[in-house]
Amino acid sequence: MTILLLSKERRARVWFDGSPENAVRMVGATQFCRRIGPTSDSKYVGRSVTVELFVPLGGRFVYGLLGCEATGENNSTVDVIAQTASGSGLQFNDSLAGELDFVRWGLAEEYAKSVLDGATRAASLFSAPPVNTIQFSIAAHGEIGSTESIFERLSIAAIGLLTFPIRTDDAISNRLEEILSC
Repeated sequence: MTILLLSKERRARVWFDGSPENAVRMVGATQFCRRIGPTSDSKYVGRSVTVELFVPLGGRFVYGLLGCEATGENNSTVDVIAQTASGSGLQFNDSLAGELDFVRWGLAEEYAKSVLDGATRAASLFSAPPVNTIQFSIAAHGEIGSTESIFERLSIAAIGLLTFPIRTDDAISNRLEEILSC
């Protein structure tokens, strides 16, 4: 796990080829799918990435956590799957939102379209990796701070980092700053 302090008091945590301890993977829940492409000819760096963002905005904030896994290879299009939680998930006590928000594991259905929109946008910004499937099956959302826009940014960040070859803190911070300023 990498902990990053970004500009404007924003904070991020990134897990490459892993996820937070005690993460709850959404299994058997509702799936929302979209096909994107064409993919790039370049190789992608990792199999999975999880990104958590806390973004203060004056007297309020936005928060979210989203993780994806890439499977298969050498495909011309990618099936993106956003796996949503059924019911209310378990509490995530170690979130970047701390005591400011009640954070639960899982992706609420209201954010699924934003995740797919973000994946589509990431494919145009960074090119989609040449895989069969990108599945978003790890997520956490806050009762107060989560929004559709943060989950779109998280999706862009996850795919942007999945295809990013440099894994230094400075390079990852710069990539996230670029994504947050879009």
